[in-house]
Amino acid sequence: MKMNPTDALYDIAESFSLTDSDRDFYDISSVKDGVCEFANEEYKINVTLPPSWYTYDSGYATNEFIYFDNDSDSNLILIRFYSKNDMPASELAALNHSVSSYIANPDIKTVSDIITGSFKGVETKEYIMDVRGAGNNKYVMKEIFFEVGEYTYNISVISEDESEIDKLLPGITVGELDYEKVGTILKTTALGYDTEIDFAGGKMMCPKYWVSELSPSHLEDNRSGSTIDEETGKISELDKLEEYIEDAFYVNDITAVNELSSETVNGRVIYSQTFMITEDSDADDSNIAYATVYSFAQNNKAHFIVYTRSDINYNSKLDTEVYDMIKNISYK
Repeated sequence: MKMNPTDALYDIAESFSLTDSDRDFYDISSVKDGVCEFANEEYKINVTLPPSWYTYDSGYATNEFIYFDNDSDSNLILIRFYSKNDMPASELAALNHSVSSYIANPDIKTVSDIITGSFKGVETKEYIMDVRGAGNNKYVMKEIFFEVGEYTYNISVISEDESEIDKLLPGITVGELDYEKVGTILKTTALGYDTEIDFAGGKMMCPKYWVSELSPSHLEDNRSGSTIDEETGKISELDKLEEYIEDAFYVNDITAVNELSSETVNGRVIYSQTFMITEDSDADDSNIAYATVYSFAQNNKAHFIVYTRSDINYNSKLDTEVYDMIKNISYK
């Protein structure tokens, strides 16, 4: 994508002003004709973007390329590729689409159907996700999937509006890779499988992507006595519980969404309550997250689990999935 060279270079020059501390700073080493070029010769990925963009190395995967816009809270490009014989474009599109739909809060997030499109003359499978959450959670994401040679590519572009995405996509180019040099790159291994994880003397069965994300904990010592009853597991002092959440998430605006409730499952009484966490109560439109607190007694100990998610995922099918996991925790 081409910008006006004069305007782009003027913006860069102003970023070096010593009298204006609010200016953004740019790496101009790759700026040519008012645009920034990112090239990876090994994997034949070339991306041309405005000079405010930069690349980020996650350090986790060689087949993942991430680009951010320094001038936007939303703009992001993510490029990933996998072996085609392991995950064809149509299958990868269907998989990602199902996950996007599954974890979506239907009140603020919509996912379009998968359609057939085109990218640089190659047939694609693609869909659009529109998010209208609080704070920074207002954006559009376009997911496109296509095959080049022996590999399947997934390009995700996020921006505040779809028209900006259409401007960014032409700046992305991928070349055909030499399979003998690059080898097999599996997608299925990254998904994981149902796995039992140990915590506080119990075992929890976690399906797929929860294995590395869920962090159940046992509330011990003085905190357990102040918030939940050791014998019953009941949350006993909600004001103390709110203080705990405030300390854990470094926020001071906690609102209970519902009343404390309980359910008996397999002879165990599970108490739960959900709280809304507002990042900045003084802001006109602040980020919002939700924390559901579960507690129960087992083997003469009170257990305390906090499940957090953003407003994008709140009230989605994930909420039911997490509760099913907690209900089926097993102990010797």
